[in-house]
Amino acid sequence: LDSDIVDRIGNHLEEIITQVAKKDGIALGEIDYLSDLEKQGIDDQFNEETFNPDFTNINKEFLKIVEKAPQKIAVVTDDLSFTYDTINRLSEAIARSLKNTYSISPGDRVAIYANRSEKIVMAMLAILKIDAYFITIDPDYAFERIEYILSDCDCKILLVDAQDLPAFLTSSDLEILQ
Repeated sequence: LDSDIVDRIGNHLEEIITQVAKKDGIALGEIDYLSDLEKQGIDDQFNEETFNPDFTNINKEFLKIVEKAPQKIAVVTDDLSFTYDTINRLSEAIARSLKNTYSISPGDRVAIYANRSEKIVMAMLAILKIDAYFITIDPDYAFERIEYILSDCDCKILLVDAQDLPAFLTSSDLEILQ
């Protein structure tokens, strides 16, 4: 064993013995083998590590491809194909609309209700361009699941492919962008 591990085990045993000696009849679940210094180190480590995803990397990488090969095909559907430049221009237009018309800002949540298509790719890129979060909702989900996702995710707006809009969504309190 590594000498650091042996030292830590020794310190843990010493901490256990100290607690048992101080309190007669201490329950096993009450014994804390970590020293105050170790607890502080753990607290410091976890308090420094906050979740802060960097979506700019996705955008930067996508823009690098747009610069290198703007006319290369990026997305192909059954009957259409889109170049990287086209996807970029359309996603930027969506991002502008989300920011200017719907006041979507960094950190906001935007739900996307659509079947897999080029539109969902553009919507996802647009949302990432403004450092917001997207939640995709498959139209094949059961009504109850969709309702739960929408209530749980606290999204600011719902993007819907017009051909996929079910009647129950039109009666919701959400702002819907088709």
